[in-house]
Amino acid sequence: ASNPHVKILAQQALGPRERVIVLNVLNRILVIGHTPSQISLITELEPENADAWYNLGKLYGDAHLSDQALLALEKAAKLNPKRADYLRDLGQLYRHYSRLEDAEKTLGKALQIDSKDPISPLQIWKLCVP
Repeated sequence: ASNPHVKILAQQALGPRERVIVLNVLNRILVIGHTPSQISLITELEPENADAWYNLGKLYGDAHLSDQALLALEKAAKLNPKRADYLRDLGQLYRHYSRLEDAEKTLGKALQIDSKDPISPLQIWKLCVP
């Protein structure tokens, strides 16, 4: 891992339970007011942490780094395909890239998972509007 904080944490003798607790706390602390490069420390430590990938994708999006946001959101959705919010945000980004078939499919899955989501139907409707 390239981040010095990752190296320090990786050297700690933590059990599986303690590691999950530390990673969850770091994920919550680092998301608030930090840059994508700081959040990526979580994905370096736990590459299977879907929440970390999702948060990283949102931060990349906020920083107008759409290519990186797309990769991070795709990873989050792949790791946890039952999260409607992951799929909805990924679908919106697909629409941004004019990947309309991917957007329709992804937003449809989000709507199937959470039929009360007010955003997914609106995004699907936007696919039909030129």
